Amino acid sequence: MTDRGPDPAGQDHPAGRADAAGGDLVASGPAPDPAAAPASSAGSAERRLASGPIASVAIASDPLMTSEREQWANLRWMKDLFSRPIAQATGLPVRALISGEGETAAFSRARAFELSDIPLDGDATQFWFDETRITDATLAYLARCGLDASTLVVGYEMSAQTRAALDRIGAPWVDVWLHPIRFYDDVLFGFRASHPEVHAAFAAFHVPEDQFFLYADRIRIQTYKGWKKAEARIEPGAAVFVGQRMEDKSVCRDGRMLNLLDFREEFSALARRTPQLLYQRHPFERTGDEAVLDFVASHPKAELSRHPVYHLLSSPDLGEVMTISSSVAQEAVYFDKPVTLLHRPVVAFSDPMAPGQFHSICQDFVSPHFWAAALAPLTATRAEAPKVGFLDPKDKIRDMLGFYWSYRHIDKVEADRFTLANSRLAAPRPGAPAPDAEPVEAAETTPPPPEPDFTGFANTLRSRDAMFAAIDEADMISLDVFETLIERLVERPGQLFLFLADPAREQLGGQVANFARARLTAAEEAIAAGDMVGEEVTLRARYEAIGRAHGLTRDQVETLLARELDWERRLVRARPIGRAAFDRARAQGKRVVLVSDTYFEPDFVAELLRGCGYDGWDALYCSSEHGVTKKSGKLFQHLLKTEGRRPTEILHMGDNPRTDLRPGRDAGLGVFHMRSTADIARRVSPLPAIWDRIADPKTAAAVKGLTARRVAGGFRRGAPGFSQGSAETLGYAVLGPMFFGLANWLRRRARADEVPDLLFLSRDGDIIKRCYDVIATLDPGAPASRYMLASRRALGVATLRRPEDLSPRLEANFAPMTLAALLRNRFGVTPESMPGHALAAHGLELGDMVAWKEDRGRLAAFLAEPAVAAAILDHAADEREDLLAFYAECGIGAAQAARGAVVDIGHRGTLQKGLRDLLGAPGLRGYYFATFEGIRANIPDAEAGAAAGYLLDRQDPKSNRDHGYFGHSILYEAAFLNDAGSFVRARRGPDGRLEALLTDAGAERGRAAFARACHAGAVAFCEDMAEGFGEAALGFRLTGAEAASGFRAMLEHPFPADARLFRGMGFENSYNGVDFGEVVAEDPLAENAVSLWPQGAAVLAGIARARAEAAPAPRPGRRDRVLRGIAAMLGRRR
Repeated sequence: MTDRGPDPAGQDHPAGRADAAGGDLVASGPAPDPAAAPASSAGSAERRLASGPIASVAIASDPLMTSEREQWANLRWMKDLFSRPIAQATGLPVRALISGEGETAAFSRARAFELSDIPLDGDATQFWFDETRITDATLAYLARCGLDASTLVVGYEMSAQTRAALDRIGAPWVDVWLHPIRFYDDVLFGFRASHPEVHAAFAAFHVPEDQFFLYADRIRIQTYKGWKKAEARIEPGAAVFVGQRMEDKSVCRDGRMLNLLDFREEFSALARRTPQLLYQRHPFERTGDEAVLDFVASHPKAELSRHPVYHLLSSPDLGEVMTISSSVAQEAVYFDKPVTLLHRPVVAFSDPMAPGQFHSICQDFVSPHFWAAALAPLTATRAEAPKVGFLDPKDKIRDMLGFYWSYRHIDKVEADRFTLANSRLAAPRPGAPAPDAEPVEAAETTPPPPEPDFTGFANTLRSRDAMFAAIDEADMISLDVFETLIERLVERPGQLFLFLADPAREQLGGQVANFARARLTAAEEAIAAGDMVGEEVTLRARYEAIGRAHGLTRDQVETLLARELDWERRLVRARPIGRAAFDRARAQGKRVVLVSDTYFEPDFVAELLRGCGYDGWDALYCSSEHGVTKKSGKLFQHLLKTEGRRPTEILHMGDNPRTDLRPGRDAGLGVFHMRSTADIARRVSPLPAIWDRIADPKTAAAVKGLTARRVAGGFRRGAPGFSQGSAETLGYAVLGPMFFGLANWLRRRARADEVPDLLFLSRDGDIIKRCYDVIATLDPGAPASRYMLASRRALGVATLRRPEDLSPRLEANFAPMTLAALLRNRFGVTPESMPGHALAAHGLELGDMVAWKEDRGRLAAFLAEPAVAAAILDHAADEREDLLAFYAECGIGAAQAARGAVVDIGHRGTLQKGLRDLLGAPGLRGYYFATFEGIRANIPDAEAGAAAGYLLDRQDPKSNRDHGYFGHSILYEAAFLNDAGSFVRARRGPDGRLEALLTDAGAERGRAAFARACHAGAVAFCEDMAEGFGEAALGFRLTGAEAASGFRAMLEHPFPADARLFRGMGFENSYNGVDFGEVVAEDPLAENAVSLWPQGAAVLAGIARARAEAAPAPRPGRRDRVLRGIAAMLGRRR
């Protein structure tokens, strides 16, 4: 192993140590010699110490290595937090030091490097440079800028190079780094100083390491006993590799940023010696590390961790931690975990008086007395400097700076704050609908995705081939049943009880106040009564315990029991990967036995299995029959005795480490981990964590259960993300809940308003209707639905009746287009029919480009010309007549419209207004996905309920710019649009029959195929919801914000696979002058590339840049190689 060189903080300490508590910190490289420390280490004999008292203090943030933008991010809070106590302690002037440009700048970073002839990369967040190249001219310039022996520099995370430059000038410094221990009562900082006496003075404020052991013990106990029991379910002896940012000082070595690919051998060796290897991706790394993830995925036992890091460290099953230089390595020591560091920790603090090490300081630096004591060796300080602090010190700096990271996973107050901050708090509007109708929601700011424990995924599943190979090698196959061969449509088995509570309440009245709780505690009641079959409590025994506790009759108990069995039958499905394992074993002629810890009777388990298509197993072992469980290991022993097999002949396959893997392994069986669908889904997709925010428990259980089955079953290695690179998966798992929520809200709202007919407008309404029709099959009283062709173009022309109707058609913004296109798109006329004298009178030609802002006045004057108005209105009358006749043939007239409501994606109610006008139906309502403030002008009675929005209702885009919908409305439209072209008009064909004229959807490259696949997925989700949950689904409640949160998160934080779905996809909006636009440009790096989805384009552009930079240089041709060889030979001869 080569020498890894000094880290950017300049630590000169052994890279590893051992603690008495048992946590071994092992360095993979040689320990550096403290005597060889660079000049910037505390106590170095080569440093030129300040010769006299300091006269001023400069607060900085690594003024040389760090970019100006990054400097300012930390300098501002440092200045505000440190200036007052330093000034009070010393009486010295305190200023902030940051690089600027121009003649008036006090200090220019660019000028400093220019004087040393070092080209500065101004775009780099951290610019590595060789401090030995810093010339005297630069040092003189720094001195002129006030950085000399009379100025103390208090810097934030200064590099070794910057400190070396300060040392050469003789400027004393205090270096402050964020401390690696992040689980303390508040954020800690590491302090060290160039002046030995100042550094020694910090010792009085040092937090002893015993405190960290205490806090780690608290967290460890809390995970299995405290407020949030959250033990990480990992395999015994598992290891974790903690990843880091791709560009960070902590991974810098000799000017190059290290990453996992620099330590391939070490990672692969770790993968070989551990049963499970978790890769903990840095939570802020979203793109740019694809090559690292691919390397992780190439190891069968490696997978991306979904566990919060403190839950992993608390687990007794975690056997080892490896990292390049992450602070987690130092935290792991206090959890008694062996640690391997591949580089060096940024902040070392175990021996703070040793060269290069830091003191651990908590909050004392806010007080003048701290600085008075520390800076006394450098200047006269105030003898009675006040000692101040926060009355309640908990989390004050953490809250001040927003430094939370994974703290919410271990702190109850922060967990509650996080939950509240991400909850929707909406007060009902005056005149809100009745409680049984869905409320009309105010504008909502949907929070961003949860802290990304889940962003970026590698190989989380053992391959099917590996599973088949394990089956083929065994003589006999033992299979777990629940969550392995069959599974419920809810995310977790216990969520089934949620669907039993309401019927039980209706059946029993007040006899059982909380049925779900009674059902969960029934086993304990049965055990207390001794009603057990050995180690198992059967389902009947549990219900009899409920009956005894609440005084229920035998018939009541039997009804409750039967209801649970019916729901099990309804919700259980075959698990595809389990089916593949079962079929493989049968095809190979293996003896197949099924083994289950279950409270169900064996006959019922067999019924469920056969109902899911299983048959032909050789034996079924249930704990409910034999009185022993897998968890205790006794059911495996019973299996071995009954089957007369040696343990090594049997492979047991199951999802649960504690009931399948560990007891099976202890019994000597081979084991294969088939992770549950819910577990896999949370490893490969961000969606489960997003759906966690759904407030209604039953709705959340159903949405998470269905989407988990899709993303876990459809996961393809190399395609992580929301959609997994599949339009159908996008439709099912992301948009399916959105369209289901919209359709169900629409059904409830229409019923509350007593609307008998719903008119779903093209093209956006098609998918809403298809999903609504699925839900409506469950509700006999649901309003009737019909699809109706309509568009701004068709209704805009057909409702032109008077000359004064013409100029308002110019109010809607449009992109620059020719006058001919404007006349055709907005007014329906053949441009050539316009009178030439009118064009000439206004200086217009049909080929002229006209713009909305600049030319609106001139265009309005042109339209006011009598001859122009007459030509347009004559044509409009013809279109109106045809359109009314077309609607009449479709059974849509004034009577139907007067009692009905239109359904559309929405915004300002233009189509609703047009249909009211055309059909003479002022009572026509409108139900929309989203409406904007402008709807009040078109639908004056909107506030009285004539128009309502699901996600947004009458919201102003200008005052709600932060709402994700306003920035991505075109992407929402792309999700709603069907595969047909836009409706232009109705007209009579050659045979005299009316027909609909549509635009050519083929011009929208790729969009039609995308819409078909995407909408098929959304409809399938609604069908699965209706089939699985039946009438219970009608009661599910999804607010607009909850339903759209998955899609919004994808639009704001896309993965590459998501962006590629929209690459080169065309989008037409000729009404507004956009004949063709690309959602994501085919080549995002092209000079003139324009994308309607900037975030998607940015992800693909970043990958393209990374690949271009990583591409090897072209190999020289034969002639070039010959010439280079000759040149080299001549050079040797000289």
